[in-house]
Amino acid sequence: MQGAMKHTFSKILMGVIFLIVISCQNDIIIKELIDINSPIEMTVIIADSVTGLTEYKNLQIDTKSEKFKQLIDFAERNSQDWESSVASYVSDIAISQGDFRLLYWIGKDGVVIGFTDSNGDSKQYYKGINPGELDFLIK
Repeated sequence: MQGAMKHTFSKILMGVIFLIVISCQNDIIIKELIDINSPIEMTVIIADSVTGLTEYKNLQIDTKSEKFKQLIDFAERNSQDWESSVASYVSDIAISQGDFRLLYWIGKDGVVIGFTDSNGDSKQYYKGINPGELDFLIK
């Protein structure tokens, strides 16, 4: 009988762990967080490895541009499996519009988004992506 109880307990424990993992992942519909009819601001952060100085290059991504289209395509392909994150990040590229921001590291395999939800609460999520998937932003 003890073997059966251990087996049942193991199944319950695995189920609880599965639910915890699943509940930590979220679906985020970026198109619902931005105005797709308004331009998006992009800041490229460039650190000079010799002087240690940082330069900020501010650009605007127009709604009719190829970059905007590619960004929306990325958002549609990557709506699932976002993980809540409380860490602070310094990125190479920051995309913003209103209370929405997207942080990206050139050639890296992750992206962070932050926004204020409908209840006025600040949210931040991280997602692993293919390395360089958003590099089109700097071309």
